[in-house]
Amino acid sequence: MKVLGVSGSPRNGHNTDRMVKEVLSTVSVETKFVSLAGKKIGPCIACLGCVVKSKKPMPS
Repeated sequence: MKVLGVSGSPRNGHNTDRMVKEVLSTVSVETKFVSLAGKKIGPCIACLGCVVKSKKPMPS
């Protein structure tokens, strides 16, 4: 089993990041921490990339 910790805070290294990392440190399985700070995450544009396998989703 693996555990993924995601911090959705726009501020890198602040309370939310610390709390997620603390929780991850308490489990005895492989973990990964991902921070969304600084990432541009836009709304769905209905490109159907998630439905049509041959269509590539929006570039990152």
